[in-house]
Amino acid sequence: MRLFAAAALILFAGVTLAAEHVGRLKSISEDGKTITITADDKDMTFSVRQKDGKPDVEVNVPAGGKGGKGKFLTSLEELRTAKGGGKKGRNVRLTTTGEGKSEVVTKITGAGKKKKDAE
Repeated sequence: MRLFAAAALILFAGVTLAAEHVGRLKSISEDGKTITITADDKDMTFSVRQKDGKPDVEVNVPAGGKGGKGKFLTSLEELRTAKGGGKKGRNVRLTTTGEGKSEVVTKITGAGKKKKDAE
Protein backbone atom coordinates (compact mmCIF):
# COMPACT_ATOMS: atom_id res chain seq x y z
CA MET A 1 0.00 0.00 0.00
CA ARG A 2 2.83 2.39 0.84
CA LEU A 3 4.45 1.64 -2.50
CA PHE A 4 1.22 2.53 -4.32
CA ALA A 5 0.88 5.80 -2.38
CA ALA A 6 4.49 6.72 -3.11
CA ALA A 7 4.06 5.94 -6.81
CA ALA A 8 0.87 8.03 -6.98
CA LEU A 9 2.61 10.94 -5.27
CA ILE A 10 5.51 10.83 -7.72
CA LEU A 11 3.16 10.48 -10.69
CA PHE A 12 1.00 13.48 -9.76
CA ALA A 13 3.77 15.72 -8.39
CA GLY A 14 4.68 17.01 -11.87
CA VAL A 15 1.11 17.48 -13.08
CA THR A 16 0.14 21.10 -13.74
CA LEU A 17 -3.55 21.73 -13.30
CA ALA A 18 -5.43 23.68 -15.95
CA ALA A 19 -8.18 26.14 -15.10
CA GLU A 20 -10.70 28.05 -17.20
CA HIS A 21 -11.95 31.59 -16.72
CA VAL A 22 -14.85 32.99 -18.74
CA GLY A 23 -15.58 36.69 -19.03
CA ARG A 24 -15.72 39.76 -21.23
CA LEU A 25 -12.45 40.89 -22.78
CA LYS A 26 -11.41 44.21 -21.28
CA SER A 27 -7.87 44.69 -22.56
CA ILE A 28 -4.70 43.11 -23.89
CA SER A 29 -1.42 44.88 -23.16
CA GLU A 30 0.48 46.20 -26.18
CA ASP A 31 3.43 43.93 -25.42
CA GLY A 32 1.08 40.92 -25.15
CA LYS A 33 2.20 40.06 -21.64
CA THR A 34 -1.16 40.47 -19.90
CA ILE A 35 -4.85 40.09 -20.65
CA THR A 36 -7.71 41.45 -18.54
CA ILE A 37 -11.25 40.12 -18.52
CA THR A 38 -14.29 41.11 -16.50
CA ALA A 39 -16.19 38.26 -14.85
CA ASP A 40 -19.00 38.74 -12.35
CA ASP A 41 -18.33 42.52 -12.32
CA LYS A 42 -14.72 41.90 -11.24
CA ASP A 43 -11.63 42.60 -13.36
CA MET A 44 -9.17 39.73 -13.55
CA THR A 45 -5.70 40.22 -15.05
CA PHE A 46 -3.59 37.27 -16.15
CA SER A 47 -0.06 36.88 -17.45
CA VAL A 48 0.24 35.40 -20.94
CA ARG A 49 2.67 32.51 -21.44
CA GLN A 50 5.87 33.76 -23.11
CA LYS A 51 8.45 31.99 -25.25
CA ASP A 52 11.61 33.76 -26.39
CA GLY A 53 10.13 37.08 -25.23
CA LYS A 54 6.98 36.71 -27.34
CA PRO A 55 3.44 35.64 -26.40
CA ASP A 56 3.06 31.87 -26.72
CA VAL A 57 -0.70 31.38 -26.57
CA GLU A 58 -3.19 29.50 -28.76
CA VAL A 59 -5.97 31.82 -30.00
CA ASN A 60 -9.19 30.72 -31.71
CA VAL A 61 -11.85 33.43 -31.35
CA PRO A 62 -14.66 34.11 -33.84
CA ALA A 63 -13.99 37.37 -35.70
CA GLY A 64 -17.65 38.41 -35.73
CA GLY A 65 -18.82 41.72 -37.16
CA LYS A 66 -19.47 42.54 -40.80
CA GLY A 67 -17.71 40.11 -43.10
CA GLY A 68 -16.32 38.19 -40.14
CA LYS A 69 -18.87 35.39 -40.08
CA GLY A 70 -17.10 32.06 -40.19
CA LYS A 71 -13.67 33.66 -39.73
CA PHE A 72 -11.46 33.35 -36.67
CA LEU A 73 -8.78 35.43 -35.02
CA THR A 74 -5.82 33.12 -34.50
CA SER A 75 -3.15 35.23 -32.82
CA LEU A 76 -3.00 37.47 -29.77
CA GLU A 77 -2.03 40.42 -31.98
CA GLU A 78 -5.06 39.84 -34.24
CA LEU A 79 -7.32 39.73 -31.18
CA ARG A 80 -5.76 42.89 -29.70
CA THR A 81 -5.98 44.89 -32.92
CA ALA A 82 -9.28 43.51 -34.24
CA LYS A 83 -11.69 46.13 -35.52
CA GLY A 84 -13.53 47.41 -32.51
CA GLY A 85 -10.45 47.96 -30.35
CA GLY A 86 -9.73 44.35 -29.51
CA LYS A 87 -13.50 43.96 -29.48
CA LYS A 88 -13.86 44.95 -25.86
CA GLY A 89 -16.81 43.14 -24.45
CA ARG A 90 -16.16 40.02 -26.54
CA ASN A 91 -16.88 36.89 -24.48
CA VAL A 92 -13.74 34.80 -24.14
CA ARG A 93 -12.65 31.65 -22.34
CA LEU A 94 -9.09 31.66 -20.98
CA THR A 95 -7.36 28.37 -20.27
CA THR A 96 -4.54 28.73 -17.76
CA THR A 97 -1.91 26.57 -16.12
CA GLY A 98 -0.23 27.06 -12.78
CA GLU A 99 -1.61 28.68 -9.68
CA GLY A 100 -1.41 32.06 -8.00
CA LYS A 101 1.38 34.27 -9.33
CA SER A 102 2.61 31.49 -11.63
CA GLU A 103 -0.78 31.14 -13.39
CA VAL A 104 -0.42 31.92 -17.12
CA VAL A 105 -2.83 31.94 -20.06
CA THR A 106 -2.10 29.21 -22.62
CA LYS A 107 -5.27 29.34 -24.73
CA ILE A 108 -7.98 31.89 -25.63
CA THR A 109 -11.22 30.83 -27.28
CA GLY A 110 -14.59 32.42 -27.91
CA ALA A 111 -17.13 31.79 -25.17
CA GLY A 112 -20.29 32.68 -27.07
CA LYS A 113 -23.05 34.84 -25.68
CA LYS A 114 -23.72 34.69 -21.98
CA LYS A 115 -27.16 33.24 -21.33
CA LYS A 116 -29.33 34.74 -18.64
CA ASP A 117 -30.04 32.46 -15.73
CA ALA A 118 -33.42 30.78 -15.96
CA GLU A 119 -35.65 31.52 -13.01
